[in-house]
Amino acid sequence: MRVPVCNSAAPLEADFDIMCQTLVGASINTPVIINDQVGLSRATTASVVACLFKDFQINASFEGLVETVPGVNLDLLKMDRYTMDPAKDPLFRGEFEVVKTLV
Repeated sequence: MRVPVCNSAAPLEADFDIMCQTLVGASINTPVIINDQVGLSRATTASVVACLFKDFQINASFEGLVETVPGVNLDLLKMDRYTMDPAKDPLFRGEFEVVKTLV
């Protein structure tokens, strides 16, 4: 789906509706390709919309899956105890190997 968005103004509400309507019904593992001639604000906005939509889609499917298994305590599944150590995780520090090879 092509959604033309002006590069010098905020996207219209209708633009967000078109993006969401395009993603509705797509499976969780459907790739989303975002292209912008310049790659500045429009690509970033579209990426954020797609990520938020995919996050909502994954969470909704997770909720439905958990509800089908009897006796599962949802509160136990949502307990996230992982703490990221910036000294050990290069991605947290913004050190991406792909980008470093280009530089």
